[in-house]
Amino acid sequence: REAEARWGTGLCNGCYPHVRKDCRLCSARIPHRQLRWGSDLCSTCFHACERHCRMCRSEIALQDLDFRIGLCSTCYSSCE
Repeated sequence: REAEARWGTGLCNGCYPHVRKDCRLCSARIPHRQLRWGSDLCSTCFHACERHCRMCRSEIALQDLDFRIGLCSTCYSSCE
């Protein structure tokens, strides 16, 4: 717990090296306190992404937000 508090990431020492530290969309550095959310997006890109599917209105999974298509993986897979 002490190591978590020192770095301010909310991640343990084992997880920290495996977390992406740069935004998947714009390559900006992700602040330490935002790493714990696991979206791999900076705040600006996260807030710019649609977070609900245009077809079914379900919440889009964090790992799918960067595709910028506005569809959840289920609806995307059903499209031809």
